[in-house]
Amino acid sequence: MISAPNHRLPLSGNKIYWIFITLWIIGCTPATKLQKDKTTVVVGENKEIQDQPETKPKTSQDTISTPESKPKEEVFEKEGKQIENPVKKYSHFDLAVVLPFNDNESNERFLQYYGGMKLAADELQMEGYDLTVKVYSADEANLMNQLQTDGQQLIFAPSEETTLKQILEYGKSQNIPVVSPFFSLSTVENAPNYVQLKPSLRSHFVSIIKHALQQHSVEDIVLVGRNTKNDKAWFKFFQATAAEIGGGEGVKAIKEFFVLDDSLATGINVFGELMLQGKKVFIFPNYSYKDELYLYNAMRRLLAERGIHEITVYGMPILKDSEKMGFDFFSGLHIHVPASRYIDNSREEVKSFDRKFFDRYGALPEGDAYEGFDHFLFIARHLSQYGADFARYLSTDSGQYLQAKFDVRGVKSEGSPAEIDYFENKHLDILYFNGSRFVQAF
Repeated sequence: MISAPNHRLPLSGNKIYWIFITLWIIGCTPATKLQKDKTTVVVGENKEIQDQPETKPKTSQDTISTPESKPKEEVFEKEGKQIENPVKKYSHFDLAVVLPFNDNESNERFLQYYGGMKLAADELQMEGYDLTVKVYSADEANLMNQLQTDGQQLIFAPSEETTLKQILEYGKSQNIPVVSPFFSLSTVENAPNYVQLKPSLRSHFVSIIKHALQQHSVEDIVLVGRNTKNDKAWFKFFQATAAEIGGGEGVKAIKEFFVLDDSLATGINVFGELMLQGKKVFIFPNYSYKDELYLYNAMRRLLAERGIHEITVYGMPILKDSEKMGFDFFSGLHIHVPASRYIDNSREEVKSFDRKFFDRYGALPEGDAYEGFDHFLFIARHLSQYGADFARYLSTDSGQYLQAKFDVRGVKSEGSPAEIDYFENKHLDILYFNGSRFVQAF
């Protein structure tokens, strides 16, 4: 059984709808609220989706599905491969989804994400999976008490760092898996049930330097930054990663170049000398919107100085997403950025999802909707297939989802005594501008 509210998503931006969806989630425990709501959807094994009549409020002690939902243990082998330890499989799971709905801010990305999750629930129902989903507001003051009372078996955590850390600590203490779909924590220790679906900053940088070295000689590349502690630290990381890719010590270092904000604004020539030296690839490690003006000035200067030189710029997604950047920068600088999601709208699976999303919500899906669909399918399938130990089997999945593949690996934090501290999705595509839109680079 998959249980979730079936309200039409308010994607039009109407403020009344925003308030309605917020009040619908906030104000009482999700277990009671969802069960009391007359439009609650219950998806049962081999049953059609149907609106449920109003029922008595359920408590945390009530069973939600049939007696067959009682946990049972099974030994499972995947595709004939021997698994060293028997895997606990359960016929039913209770999942919590914690989303940062806030009536003072735009909720559209989270409504899109939740809408995609609900369509994934349809797929899981057809595949015979048995799950109950309860939605919580990250802004609810009693959130942690609600989660403890309801006793979920897996928690999809929010994007806000403080609440995510609280949920992670709770999950560690209770041995409950926690999945972070939006936010990547910089340090995590001794949390082998924590799965981070957004690649970390380091993973983004690795994908940049790896692709640059595959396409260009190290003599062509220059790291560009400001003379700050952060930029110097990331330069060091880039150099170490490049050396590792190249085979270790003795590999020629990438040239480093520091610029001043003033020179970008008023200098006569900033990058011209580098181009005369044969530098063709410029890598910028800056990722924060605090650096948006600096990056804009750097791109503007590069475009003005390149002349007849063909150059390529690698940078973080801000180069693609910033409103300050535009067609001239994308095309003239051959900008390349890493992306954790890429939607190929020509694929039939994507077209089918678009139709289903529009039919259900009266709006076209955006990137967060695809992500919600993929994340929920990916995690729920493995959870049901492998049980509470599912995280260490995520790496066996090589399937293509709507937006991307997943490449989940165990991560050991520096200095930690644990064998694996947590699991992180490291799949990233490099995108470049092909003259009309950003597409995958190979």
